[in-house]
Amino acid sequence: LRLKKRCSMSSHATAGQPKSPSLVIIGAGVASIKLAHTVAQADPSRGAHITILEVNDHVGGRICHENFCGHTVEMGANWISGREDAFANPVWDLAKTVGLQGHASDRDHDDSLHVMDCHSHNHKNAGSDVTTQYLETVTRFQESHERAVAHVTNGTVQNDVSVRDILEECGWMPKSLMEKAVEHNVLEVWVSDGLERLSAAHDLKAGANDVDLG
Repeated sequence: LRLKKRCSMSSHATAGQPKSPSLVIIGAGVASIKLAHTVAQADPSRGAHITILEVNDHVGGRICHENFCGHTVEMGANWISGREDAFANPVWDLAKTVGLQGHASDRDHDDSLHVMDCHSHNHKNAGSDVTTQYLETVTRFQESHERAVAHVTNGTVQNDVSVRDILEECGWMPKSLMEKAVEHNVLEVWVSDGLERLSAAHDLKAGANDVDLG
């Protein structure tokens, strides 16, 4: 199995040998590595004819880490949701099979949250703990969001406007990086869109964006 960077590749066939069909896989993420592994297991003779092209300097795709304010931060997925049998998450089954280390975690529990601010620091390992300020900002956002939901539920919104417009009417007008981070982490990340493009009439209905992944 050969990993080629910067989209370079070479022929693996030698003189006098029959040319086996070659498989070129773009990207060295988990799906690509799994594909190459599956093909090589099914036909070991093809293993030497599989080429994976990867532009980055590491394999694994989004599975990578960075040093952030003196802490090792996983840049890819951090949780496996759906551990209950009813959800049948195949990723959880795979994690158990390979003995992946980890622990049960409540993503919404304050004790599991640690927020560092490195924006105003030049040194990569410098930073300040702003967890308390972050949680206070989350509370302000949630209060404005609850008032916005009440407006929609009570029918006081006459025309269909954006979620952003209603939140501003309810006192949420983010200016700082902290406030913008909060609205993204608390709401935008779940709806995969900006608040100015969301319909208040639909997306502020109670339970409209609730997700239960087990």
